[in-house]
Amino acid sequence: MHMAMAMSSCSKHSPSLPSPTISFSSYSSKSYLKLPNYGTPHSSSNHTFITIQEDAFAVEERESDLEREYNDATTRRQRRRLRRMRSILERINNDDGVAFVDRNSRKSRFMTPKEEARFSWYLKERARIEAVRKEVVAEMGGEELPLSQWAKAAGISKRKLDRILWNGRESEERIRSCYHGLVVSIASSYQGKGLSMQDLTQEGSIGLLRGAIKFNPERGYKLSTYAYWWIRQSITRAVANKSRIIRLPGSISELIPKICEASNALSTRLKRAPTYEEIAESIDVKPSNVKLAIERNKSVISLDQAMTSRGYMSLQDIIAGPEEMTPEVMTKKGLMKRETRKLLECLSDREAHILILHYGLKGDSPWSFEEIGRLLELSRERVRQINSAALSKLMEMSNINDLNYFI
Repeated sequence: MHMAMAMSSCSKHSPSLPSPTISFSSYSSKSYLKLPNYGTPHSSSNHTFITIQEDAFAVEERESDLEREYNDATTRRQRRRLRRMRSILERINNDDGVAFVDRNSRKSRFMTPKEEARFSWYLKERARIEAVRKEVVAEMGGEELPLSQWAKAAGISKRKLDRILWNGRESEERIRSCYHGLVVSIASSYQGKGLSMQDLTQEGSIGLLRGAIKFNPERGYKLSTYAYWWIRQSITRAVANKSRIIRLPGSISELIPKICEASNALSTRLKRAPTYEEIAESIDVKPSNVKLAIERNKSVISLDQAMTSRGYMSLQDIIAGPEEMTPEVMTKKGLMKRETRKLLECLSDREAHILILHYGLKGDSPWSFEEIGRLLELSRERVRQINSAALSKLMEMSNINDLNYFI
């Protein structure tokens, strides 16, 4: 409005005036309108500057809008990151219900091909140095090897040895942190098979480092592609070897998942439990192998397991022991040993000794005549003759019939 009034006053004093030149400062929140000087009868000089200050409300409003948009974008990124971490926490849980997530997993990323080749080479160098140390320690009888002797055995300086060991440790930590997500994704598919998530991840990390040592970057593959199979192999072997109290052979461990899958499919199709022959025909194995795998796959039960809600009675208190542990059988065995000892007292020491060894009367395994002959420095035939003579003497005794009660 001030601008219109100024221009109106100028037009009254000067009917024919040139158009004014307007310039705004782009680096200030205030803008100024500069008008050229016009000769008027009321001015005391030739040129008069009329300066009009504009309101900076529009500029400040624009700046506040930009700041609000930036804050909104930052909040959206933080919310996305929070949702991502929550999904990881919900997906990765151990057996006790405690989340297991690496703190550096958000910062992990796959390495470049140059980094993969360099770190893999560092691990190979450290493995070579470790192999030299193990050889020297074996030759020294298990004694601790000083660092100077280790460097001398490897043919390098002590400073270079320290550098190789340090590079190996750093490479191991870098590879483990970068590919932690890959290890967790593979280990999560083996949950519920006897090992916790921590154990599965630990075994997967061992397989990852083993694959990094074997990695050859010249073949054109990525480390993640090559190490995937090493991680999977390490986890499957750990599940087969450490998930059970009684370890199963590798062939049976590999056969059990196939049997379970075939059994579920046949049960759905036949509407009944399949037989060993049907499962064997489905997976192309022998029925005896299927039966053996199913019998060996039974879970182990502790004898100390409480059978009641209050824990007063264990399984060991309910299951009966073998027959030889009953009091009647133990008494019968004691009487039979006493009667046998009375019969052997009627023989000579050598005859009694030969009978005890040959028939295992003291609970040992029976000896042959040849073994007894080597022990007593007699021929096999002579031992047989002594044994026959001792049996003839026993048959002539009157109390021999007392042993018929124990037969």
